[in-house]
Amino acid sequence: MDTAGIKPKKNIFKQIKLYTYKFLKKLKSLIPKRKQSLYLKRLINLFGSNDYKALSKDMQQSFKNIVNEDLKPYIKYIEQQTLIIWGKKDKDTPVKDAKFMRKQIKNSSLVIYPDASHFSYLKYPKLTNQIIENFIKNTD
Repeated sequence: MDTAGIKPKKNIFKQIKLYTYKFLKKLKSLIPKRKQSLYLKRLINLFGSNDYKALSKDMQQSFKNIVNEDLKPYIKYIEQQTLIIWGKKDKDTPVKDAKFMRKQIKNSSLVIYPDASHFSYLKYPKLTNQIIENFIKNTD
């Protein structure tokens, strides 16, 4: 569901944002130690995604590892029946990623919610449960 795994190409604006964040993060050493933690929190509030900001500090590194992993070369090797659920308005993981996955995974189905975003299952929890239940029942 609206999963990471296909590393997006960074447009010029995303590259500028990333390099600005990295530059400002390096300036942390110029700030008194007692204020460095607050400085980093403010940087994350300015530059971090909502997903990232919602995580505990312990989970943030795992999140970075996951979103920076490019699984594109491996997707074609998935042989299990696969259900892909996506929100058409997802800006974090665009619907083109879902369509790519659908083409690459031989035995897959794709459901796109036209007016849902990244957390499509939260917008339609009952429908999502029904779709998953039907998929499981009809899986060989």
